[in-house]
Amino acid sequence: RNALYDIEILKSHRFQVPIISVGNLAVGGQGKTPHVEYLVLLLSPYYRVAVVSRGYKRNTSGFLLADKNSTAQSIGDEPYQIFSKFPKITVAVDSNRVRAIRKLLANNLPPQVIILDDAFQHRSVRPGFSILLSDYSSLYLYDSMLPGGRLRESKYQSKRADIIAVTKCPEDINPLDIRITAKLFKLLSYQSLYFSTYKYGEIQPLFNKKADGKITLKQMKTQRFSILLTVAIANPQPIIEYLKQYSEQIDSVIFADHHFFEKRDYQLIEKKFNALQSIHKIIITTEKDATRIGSDYPKTLQNYTYLLPIEVQIINNQEQLFIKTIKNYVAEDLRNG
Repeated sequence: RNALYDIEILKSHRFQVPIISVGNLAVGGQGKTPHVEYLVLLLSPYYRVAVVSRGYKRNTSGFLLADKNSTAQSIGDEPYQIFSKFPKITVAVDSNRVRAIRKLLANNLPPQVIILDDAFQHRSVRPGFSILLSDYSSLYLYDSMLPGGRLRESKYQSKRADIIAVTKCPEDINPLDIRITAKLFKLLSYQSLYFSTYKYGEIQPLFNKKADGKITLKQMKTQRFSILLTVAIANPQPIIEYLKQYSEQIDSVIFADHHFFEKRDYQLIEKKFNALQSIHKIIITTEKDATRIGSDYPKTLQNYTYLLPIEVQIINNQEQLFIKTIKNYVAEDLRNG
């Protein structure tokens, strides 16, 4: 398929608008959504930004625009998370990215920048700029194609990326490890390599957001809280490692990525939470998982359930260069367009 695109038997569509693709070679867990949010934060103060996603595991089909009536079920958990955090931007879902972009550009007030979420393999659209992500703990360099490994396509296809970002680096990674890792990548002349980590925010109550007595991470540590981590993401280990700073007792209930919670899941969570042997205890989940927790979540757990916000931070003193690269691409593409 890639060969057919390379020799232009299969057509890649170009559009007169800056398009940034964010994707990965391996299946799941590379940090796409936080990096898309990083780009939205970077560009939305200056441009009309739209995010286009497939809307994985949604119960609808075709082209849909996110609005106040959208749910994680109707547009997918990741697009819903993005729209919930950035309600002023346009979020569209469609498995046919070409159709989605055409519909967006036909609007009276079309987007000035389009970010394609999880689109590295979707070559029907030729982005002006492509960012390829690879988890620091499982670099695609050492991986192999499915089913023997976790790669969707050959490592050779990394040549299509303008930026390769090594994601989820340890917060305390030292410069020597960065240099050693960087040497592993045989970058082409037009490519650049960046390293990013997760910056975790203060925990926030998922329910009763206006209630008094909110717990903070510092209080969790001083009062020796026990934590039940409840997640349905591809790689929860970085969160577990982070939370070890604040609790000596961490138990977890881990489901498959994008899992939609059911009544039996809530029963399991409640059972595990009640089994924690501590005066002070708390349930922590992610923003992504919070989009899939329904109204049938047990009321007995609501006051104990918090979410942990995640943001991307470019490290190794490269953040300003990364920002400049993205902004320069958008500005130049708009001028040429």
